[in-house]
Amino acid sequence: MLRIDKNKKMSEEFELLPSPEAKENDFLKKFSERLDEASLEIPEIEKTRPIIERGMKLIDDEFGLSPELLDKPHSLYLMALAQRYGCIEETKNTDAYIVEKEFIFDATALVANKKSNLYEKYAKLIDPEPGAGEEERSFVYDKFTNIEATVELNEAINNGFLDDVKRQLGINADNEDPYELRVLNVGDVSVMRGLEPSDESEPKGVSYDDQVQKYIEYQNSLTNNGVQFKDELHSKGDIAAAWTTTINGVRTIILPLPVVVKLLHHNEKCNVDYTENDYSKDKAIFEHEYVHSQGHVDLDKDTFLGITGEELRAENFSGRKHGYGDVKDFDLLLQMISATDISSEMKSNEKGGTSEGLFKYLANKIGLQRALEFSLTPPNEYLDKEQAPLLFSINKHLGGLDGLVSRLYDDAVKAGRSEAIDYNFDFMAKLKIKSSSTKNDVSFFYSTMKNINKMPFGAELFRKKFEALGARY
Repeated sequence: MLRIDKNKKMSEEFELLPSPEAKENDFLKKFSERLDEASLEIPEIEKTRPIIERGMKLIDDEFGLSPELLDKPHSLYLMALAQRYGCIEETKNTDAYIVEKEFIFDATALVANKKSNLYEKYAKLIDPEPGAGEEERSFVYDKFTNIEATVELNEAINNGFLDDVKRQLGINADNEDPYELRVLNVGDVSVMRGLEPSDESEPKGVSYDDQVQKYIEYQNSLTNNGVQFKDELHSKGDIAAAWTTTINGVRTIILPLPVVVKLLHHNEKCNVDYTENDYSKDKAIFEHEYVHSQGHVDLDKDTFLGITGEELRAENFSGRKHGYGDVKDFDLLLQMISATDISSEMKSNEKGGTSEGLFKYLANKIGLQRALEFSLTPPNEYLDKEQAPLLFSINKHLGGLDGLVSRLYDDAVKAGRSEAIDYNFDFMAKLKIKSSSTKNDVSFFYSTMKNINKMPFGAELFRKKFEALGARY
């Protein structure tokens, strides 16, 4: 993403202020301590330690990394990047070397973020359009908060509304992370679906036309608020059904007012077209965001590193109804190809585990480089070239989650897993055929994986089995 001259150090190109020698030594000394710790839990790190140390020295020479960066999760990312850099040094002066080095530097810049001497050079690539400042954000959220509805939703939670997801996460009064809740007087057409008036259920003394008029006024008011809300936050996109953010340092779950009305008053306020399935999906969205407020397996909220694992965690504990089809397809394909079950690993840990724990699990199951690639690759919904150009570039280099699946497949074949993979896909293909709503027709499953979720390599592995079994795809 940030083009480099293969014959120059980054510091020569950008005329960086030299780092004090003591600071450099502090970083490498602390990094060595982290290597000591990680080597005890990830054998590959101990085995390739000289390569990692060489690569880390080269990276630090360029970036001037701060020792403050070296908490355990960030250290693991850096070890994998250092291993990758140490390995490619043998291919110097080739085009492939330059492409790979640019990727490593882009990824290092994202991991290091502000704790690097090169931050100013990468800042616009990490976050080209910073939103409102903390004080401004707090003011805007306060302005649109519906206090009465917020109190009502909190009371519902206190009375057990989220008990199921809390039980799955292992949450109790002693270990629940602090979070806040806000219901906002905002909306748009999508979040208001189900509240439209129905001529089949006219309230006594109120005509259908009057209902429609009142609804239009209500919808326009919330929609206009939504537009103003986004403008004041310098935000783009639609109003989501729920989201989690940080306000004044506290993780905060946000819900638009129409969603809360549907959750708490669906029997009285929703029309006849709003089904129990619609209600369960709306509740699952709320539960999904609650999971985000309790622990995390991503590395950094600002850079979206590790976000694929975090969205999978939220889906696993909220009924897997919220989207992220590419993430769930990857989860399935990973199990079938590499016998690696992230979902089961998450469910065996309180709150689904930690970013450090997930990286170690993956490193020991699929290798340090594939663990890194998983952690650097975001879901499709996070890919925005304008808002996150560095992340977009990294994803393009890796080929997205589907590219990772193809490399995992090659790894597994080399490791002698061909028969096991063939059996797994045969078994799963038969299961998909049996469970299809239209006899012997799996076209929806196949086309969704290939075209909607953008996982063509994984879809092709299924296609071969579907064809052999005589199914329509």
